[in-house]
Amino acid sequence: MWKAVVSDGYWSAAFDQATVYWGHPTVMKLVQVSTVALLCEIALLAAIGAAIYFQPWKVKPPKGAARIATLRDLKKAGLLNGVAGYSLLLGRYKGKQVRYSGDSHVYVNGPSRSGKGWSFVFVNAMEWRGSLIATDIKQELFKLTGASRVALGQKVYLFAPGSFESHCWNPLDIISDWPRRSTDLDNLAAAMIPVPDHGEPFWSQTARGLFAGVVGYVLDSKRMEGRRTLRSVARMFSTGQDLAGVMKKILEEEPDLNRFVVDRFNTHISKDAEQRLSFEGHIATALQPWSNDLVAAVTSRSDFDIRELRRKPFTVFIGTPSGDLEAASPIIRLFIQQVHSVLMEQLPGKDEPFKVLMLLDEFYQFGRVPEIVHKTPLVAGYGFKIAVISQNISALDVTYGKATRDMMLGNMDIKLIVASGDEPTSEYVSRSLGRHYVLREGWSSSPGKGGMGLRSNSRSGRFEAEPLIGPDEVFRYDMNKSIVLVRGHNGAVLDKINFYEDEEYIAACNAVWHHRKSLTVPRLNSLEEQPLFDDKSAPKAADEKKGHVPAEQRETAQATSSVSTPNSNPTVAAPEPAAVTAAPAATIVVTAASDTPEPYQVQALEPAKAVTGTTVPEPESVKSDITLPQPATAIEAPEPDPKGGDTIELDSAGVVVAASVHDDEEDDFSLDPPAFGSFEILMQQTNAIALTHPVIARLKRAVEEEASAGLLEPGTDLSTFIRA
Repeated sequence: MWKAVVSDGYWSAAFDQATVYWGHPTVMKLVQVSTVALLCEIALLAAIGAAIYFQPWKVKPPKGAARIATLRDLKKAGLLNGVAGYSLLLGRYKGKQVRYSGDSHVYVNGPSRSGKGWSFVFVNAMEWRGSLIATDIKQELFKLTGASRVALGQKVYLFAPGSFESHCWNPLDIISDWPRRSTDLDNLAAAMIPVPDHGEPFWSQTARGLFAGVVGYVLDSKRMEGRRTLRSVARMFSTGQDLAGVMKKILEEEPDLNRFVVDRFNTHISKDAEQRLSFEGHIATALQPWSNDLVAAVTSRSDFDIRELRRKPFTVFIGTPSGDLEAASPIIRLFIQQVHSVLMEQLPGKDEPFKVLMLLDEFYQFGRVPEIVHKTPLVAGYGFKIAVISQNISALDVTYGKATRDMMLGNMDIKLIVASGDEPTSEYVSRSLGRHYVLREGWSSSPGKGGMGLRSNSRSGRFEAEPLIGPDEVFRYDMNKSIVLVRGHNGAVLDKINFYEDEEYIAACNAVWHHRKSLTVPRLNSLEEQPLFDDKSAPKAADEKKGHVPAEQRETAQATSSVSTPNSNPTVAAPEPAAVTAAPAATIVVTAASDTPEPYQVQALEPAKAVTGTTVPEPESVKSDITLPQPATAIEAPEPDPKGGDTIELDSAGVVVAASVHDDEEDDFSLDPPAFGSFEILMQQTNAIALTHPVIARLKRAVEEEASAGLLEPGTDLSTFIRA
């Protein structure tokens, strides 16, 4: 039977025979045996394969070990599908761009000269298609990527507080109308006057209420039309008068002020005098930067509207030079916080399709920005993201403390480590990458019993957890590589992108270089400030009647240098610069000390009426070169005697007073005492005025008499002399 099958030569003959003789006992037995044999072979092969794969003879490592991310991991994390211009470029992995498109803030770490600029900041500033706010201390971004921003159809601004050339931004321009204004004022006060982490918050919180009220007055009052700036707010606290008295007069003369302002004024007026000084001191400290004329000028108007960031894209580079950073940091911090507050007011509308990117390089340099830190978990959906860039984590700890730093970084999906330059940062990166398990094996050998048997050898092993990349290795990592930590995924090692060497970006820069001619920055003009209150409408303190000067002020004005104490620093509202011309005499009031930096200033109240037809004869001769005399020698100086009208007899202490008198109704004359270094220079400068002005002539003689009486030494500083 089987011979016929073989002789036919077909391999299927056996199956054909089995089919034909199916049911025959011999055939059925052969089928059963072959089936069992086949199944055994399959089972044996499966067992061998499983053993090879699972290696049950080895000790298995614990689960949860970390590893460096692969291309598949990056794709799973959504870092390979970002679109240029709408995502942040982090680096490359095996030639593919790694981009982050999410809404979370991003942290970038890299010490100086480590490449965080050319590998992250420059490339993203160049291609981001939405609005861009970027700190640019060296102004490299403005020069290298500004043309690219212009090529994208955006207006480019350079905001550089403290510099002579800058675009301007007035923080009061975005304050809403009532009733929303009260909330905006409180938010501005919170940004300007922080509450300390330690100590009594009562003083700062109460000062906030006063500050909000004064800003509300500056925005509401018709007197402040055209001067609605923080400089005007600062001047409210340096009028040289009691602020509570000024507020009372304001409430009397301006009854139409909003109830918010009235309530804040009344609250301050009702406080104890000592408490009022403390509250005012808090505000004066916060407003100190606005005593700088350049800061006042750069915040006097707005060249751009931050409320349009999501509606019509534009670019602002914050380019304060590093040397001016300490003085300008409060303004930069306020700008960043105000942008953040505006973007967080409400979710983007249908007319706000553009996203905003804030590249905050040297983030720790600007001090605490609690608006950003505390609202990091809430930014999703508001159409903006912030790249917080720092040289190391230790700098954040110094500014915010470790707990706050951990909270801020913990709410960021992406942390890009361009390089590490300190131990805390290296340890943080190593810990964040995780640990993997390494098998540690050991061998042992023992002789047989009685020394005659065979030696027995044994081997044992255990798994130990080790950092995936140790702190030392992070510290010494390849400068062409960066480490990216992704929340919920394994960390990855990326290739840095070099803005200066990458052909793609070199070609892009060359293509838009001709747009650099559109990058213009205006030069700031000096402010021509008028008195905060003019003579007709200026609120005086409540006890100052028209034509009446309090007795204590008259005594102060008439005091001589021999009875002045070293701690008495009379100050008043700063007079405006004026030409050196004759002016009618004025009632001189020397007021109490204030926060103004000038050592001596005065306030002119009611100018004396000039007598009709009065002329001032010129003296017959005046020495053109006056030097400080020795004590025993008296100087004879001519004394003009005007026809008609009385002149004011003042001693040497009145020199500075009269030298700074400002008269709004007639021609002005002014001497700025801080500009004079010595008595000699002062006398030389007063010669010309003494020819035409009787008051100065008499005052000059009074000073000469003080010198001849031995009260002055050669080379005496003017300020020292007045305080003597």
